[in-house]
Amino acid sequence: MSEPEMLSSMARTYPGPPRTSLAKKFDTKYIPEPNTGCWLWLSTITSGGYGAVRGEKRGQGWLRAHRVAYELYREPIPADRELDHLCRVRCCVNPWHLEPVTRQVNVLRGMHANVVARRSGICARGHAMTVDPYRTGRLRCEICYHAARRAQRARRGRR
Repeated sequence: MSEPEMLSSMARTYPGPPRTSLAKKFDTKYIPEPNTGCWLWLSTITSGGYGAVRGEKRGQGWLRAHRVAYELYREPIPADRELDHLCRVRCCVNPWHLEPVTRQVNVLRGMHANVVARRSGICARGHAMTVDPYRTGRLRCEICYHAARRAQRARRGRR
């Protein structure tokens, strides 16, 4: 057998370096922050600001680090729930700063402009929000709504 053939067959059979357990790997990738109690993720951060860790099994891909932490240290995440960061720090992986909630609760706890406006009852321009008469339960700013409709009609060449 020639050397290239031998190297090629070795590459197919060599499984690579031994993989460490996910828990052991996980514990080396965060640092506790003493003032807030957050465990700040030091490894890969996604574009959304969440920590990411490679899965234990081949083909598992990247996993969200806060989900891994919750399942390692607390309990499995129910299928109909997602984790809400109670501390509002996306790169925090402290499982006691996470709470499994429904999607609706998680969105309503967020800081998106529409959610903040709904909680406060005041739109981004400072006008009072009222219940939309055409969509049950939805809030909208009548002043901004009518201004947007006027601008839309003007762009289309109508009055």
